[in-house]
Amino acid sequence: MVCQEKGRLSISRALILSLLVCLHCSTFLVSPVDAGEEIVFFPTEALRDPSGGWNVTIHGNVHNPSTDSTLRKTLVDLIRPGDLDSPLEKENYEKRVRLFLVDNLGWKLVRLRIAGRQVEMSVTGSNGHFYGSVHLSEEEVGPFRFRGVIPYESQVADRVFRGESVIISDAGPIIVSDIDDTIKISDARDKKELLRNTFMRVFRATPGMPDFYKSLRSRGSSFYFVSASPWQLYPELAQFARPIYPPGVFRMKNFRLKDSDFMSLFKDPYAYKIETIEPIVRSFPGRQFVLIGDSGEKDPEAYVEIARRYPASVKKIWIRMAYGEEPERISKLKATIAPDTLFTFLDPSTLDSAAL
Repeated sequence: MVCQEKGRLSISRALILSLLVCLHCSTFLVSPVDAGEEIVFFPTEALRDPSGGWNVTIHGNVHNPSTDSTLRKTLVDLIRPGDLDSPLEKENYEKRVRLFLVDNLGWKLVRLRIAGRQVEMSVTGSNGHFYGSVHLSEEEVGPFRFRGVIPYESQVADRVFRGESVIISDAGPIIVSDIDDTIKISDARDKKELLRNTFMRVFRATPGMPDFYKSLRSRGSSFYFVSASPWQLYPELAQFARPIYPPGVFRMKNFRLKDSDFMSLFKDPYAYKIETIEPIVRSFPGRQFVLIGDSGEKDPEAYVEIARRYPASVKKIWIRMAYGEEPERISKLKATIAPDTLFTFLDPSTLDSAAL
């Protein structure tokens, strides 16, 4: 019996020693980003620290743009349409689908320059994503307050990759906005049209929404854009949104063709919106939120549920009627929350943004 116990202890010690050796050896796997690799930075937030200064979060991805995986090409070809209407659609398709074929790189160390400093992020995970945070003083943030974003960059050989964190104002409403069929025409209820609008066609702004969002920003609003689309589409969304919409923090889905994240693309949009928006609301106690979405999928139900859980925080819910007249389901939802909370619209100019 004693021998058995000693044997177990020896095995346990050996396992622990092996684990420590592996952890030590793994540090040698970490490497800086190479010249042929790419970094994508996603917009995050810069929040005032109660003790002084600002906490700036960083989030990005490192990948190799090589697309030589036969398996990934085969999977993406399954959604390729039988016909492409124009050379531009073919170009868009090839460019956007390539974003799903890259090799995400783990164990990469990203160094960046922000406000004159050189800082290191956490090492990338197996999906190529990395995170970090930087504390900046009021003086360091001061030059960027007018623009509303804090820029940073990472230089790899002769290439420079740029990103920014959005300064969340101390006051004013926080806008949480959907993307598809809210600020961008997607036609999400028609899967064939959704595929074309996502992968082939030039992205089109929802009529009236760019000017409306600019008016909200002029009243001191801060923005979060929440989408069930995968992070791979962010570069294309950014190219579309940057010139016409205010800067905002993005929240999108983790997705890889080759692992379990693949199924997350088909996750119930209601559950995804709840689990993504609720932490944002909880992070700003005492602040007022406006939730903006559309009638096409589950935005009304998800937003009303958030309003039920945080009635003091959700001031307005604005739902764009993406497919005509107000559905009966939205009329029923109005009766379940405080009066004058949920409003529908076809033209955003009919909304009373001055009341925020």
